[in-house]
Amino acid sequence: DTVGFIRDLPEDLMGAFAATLEELQDADLLLHVIDATSPRMEDQIKTVEQVLEKLDLTAKPVVLVLNKTDLLDPEAASTLEKRTGGVAVSAIHPPTLLPLIERVEAAIWPGGATRPT
Repeated sequence: DTVGFIRDLPEDLMGAFAATLEELQDADLLLHVIDATSPRMEDQIKTVEQVLEKLDLTAKPVVLVLNKTDLLDPEAASTLEKRTGGVAVSAIHPPTLLPLIERVEAAIWPGGATRPT
């Protein structure tokens, strides 16, 4: 649970851990993967957002990926997508990855620009 690790990290070690995340500065897009079944999901999302803010990464586009939605009722997964603006996926149901791929493509190539070949 990386989020738990980050949240509980002593402040004096946060700088050292942040140095590990400096490569995020070079990213065109960040995928924020969250366990959609976690009872602490909302807190985990906020924790990651706070870390991104501390790292001055709030201008980077972020796609929230709601993982493990196969463990949720389909209606609950849909409601969660609408509420969070995320994309519901399940690694054991590959067809759920298509909306994620489409969201990533839209974020990387906005306006329907043709992707490089």
